[in-house]
Amino acid sequence: MSPRCRIISAAGPYLHELEVQDDGQALRLTVSLTLLQAGTRIEEQPVRGAELLVDGLKAVRLRYRGRDPRTGALMDWQEQWATPARLPVLVSIEIIPQQGPAWPPLLVAPPQYGRAGGWR
Repeated sequence: MSPRCRIISAAGPYLHELEVQDDGQALRLTVSLTLLQAGTRIEEQPVRGAELLVDGLKAVRLRYRGRDPRTGALMDWQEQWATPARLPVLVSIEIIPQQGPAWPPLLVAPPQYGRAGGWR
């Protein structure tokens, strides 16, 4: 199974799905955008396909860091995020191309839903 990361955009009601694909010679990173309305996926016409972000990759690693729901303490990095009802605090995307040095890690902080009912 290829690594995946799902993020709901704060800039609009789109679910962003990052996927690492292997064509047998190299890896590529793609993104698919799905329109959401009241939490329901809406199929657009024409159907929007996955968009290539980068290809010719040797390795892509997605990792997730969250808070312990009991203590609020920052947890260690995890290879998979197993709690879809709660977003991670950070998502790390590490990319190594087939040629050249590794890219600096990209850290993404998904928007967190605040207690007062708004995004923070």
